[in-house]
Amino acid sequence: MPIIEFLLNIAGATVLLLFAVKMVQTGVEQAYGPSFRRVMMRSRAKVSATFCGALLALIMQSSMAVTILVSGLLGSSVLSFELGLAAALGADLGSALVIQFLSLDIHWLAPLMLVVGGLMLLKSETPLFRQIGRVIMGVALILIALSLIRASVSPLSNSSYLIDFALILERDFLTAFLIGALLAFLLHSSVAAVLMFVALVTSEAL
Repeated sequence: MPIIEFLLNIAGATVLLLFAVKMVQTGVEQAYGPSFRRVMMRSRAKVSATFCGALLALIMQSSMAVTILVSGLLGSSVLSFELGLAAALGADLGSALVIQFLSLDIHWLAPLMLVVGGLMLLKSETPLFRQIGRVIMGVALILIALSLIRASVSPLSNSSYLIDFALILERDFLTAFLIGALLAFLLHSSVAAVLMFVALVTSEAL
């Protein structure tokens, strides 16, 4: 029973994390999607394209979403390959900043963000404010999901099996890379995958 309970807790927290990340992306895309496209189309220098890519990934919490946007602009010949590559690299930087922010111990903000975001989403008559409320609620749910993951794995911090597994990952970078890539593929979100590992590390499970 403890194993089943652990697996259910991890699965539930993971699904909540994926839902929250998708909720943020949907809210940002619906609120500012056309504006993001116009900003990317106006980028004419590599530095500005990199900055735009980082900013978009920071707001959308997904380098993949920015890469898809850039691919569409490349396909329509609106953006050159060099500028598209610069924007994609900037998106990776933006995702790293997002992960750095969300990995902070700010779970106490979640209830306040749920109240503010929920009121904006449910009560506001302005579509833009509703989508901003959706984004705020999504960030709050991400914080809650990370707290659930930490709480679920914290009892395993002294497990000999987990310690041995962590030592293997520390010594074999290729295995660690493949596990990370597989998790990102299964979750369809590199941000969600990295946040899961951050939660494991901060709870001293890894």
